[in-house]
Amino acid sequence: MKLKKINKVYFKNILHILLLTPLLNANAQTHDYITGAWLKYSFKLDVKPKKNGFVGDIQRRSNDFEVNLNQFVIRNGYFKNINNSTVSIGYAFLENHKDNISFTENRIHQYFSNKTKLYKHNYLKQRFKLEERFIENTDFFTRFRYGIVYSFNLFEIKKDKPLLVSISNEIFFNNIIKINNLKFDRNRFSLHLGGKISKHANLKIGGMYQITQTKSKIHAMISFGHSLDFSEIHF
Repeated sequence: MKLKKINKVYFKNILHILLLTPLLNANAQTHDYITGAWLKYSFKLDVKPKKNGFVGDIQRRSNDFEVNLNQFVIRNGYFKNINNSTVSIGYAFLENHKDNISFTENRIHQYFSNKTKLYKHNYLKQRFKLEERFIENTDFFTRFRYGIVYSFNLFEIKKDKPLLVSISNEIFFNNIIKINNLKFDRNRFSLHLGGKISKHANLKIGGMYQITQTKSKIHAMISFGHSLDFSEIHF
């Protein structure tokens, strides 16, 4: 396989991602050395191909590789594509388990994302997301998230089926409505390796380094996704 000349733009994009990792990580008092495990199933159903449809995911998040459940997430939404951008609105239900205490959360979200093609199988994606969070026995509050993902083709396993590497970073701030009380919540830096395993399915394996106000932790992640075209479904 011939090595291709690396575009300087790629370096700028990766540098951009790395610089987004906030200096606020100094606030993390401790590091949790037990690796967490996140499992995710996601789907995308196009009502009109490349126009609009529905998305959703189910996640099981644990603080270790044992059966101990930390968080269970069910999320869905409606999206609409406008050129290279996407707008979406959705709802999520979360079941949380922390320090032998269980509580639920109902969450409404809206986001805007933009995807730029830099080269064949090389993309830069940015997402701006706003969440309205209703947590059991907690006051209502909002959260803002900004994420950036850079993905590139490592090599092709088969024609038009590249093995992709994605590098992402996302920063979270609470109380976005109350600017005078804006607070850093967390930062997630992720690295994934994956690609299509069939026409409608993909698999990603990777890891995430998460920083909160009180601690930092590494999570192993496995994600399986489906993408379907409603017009191809016959009843």
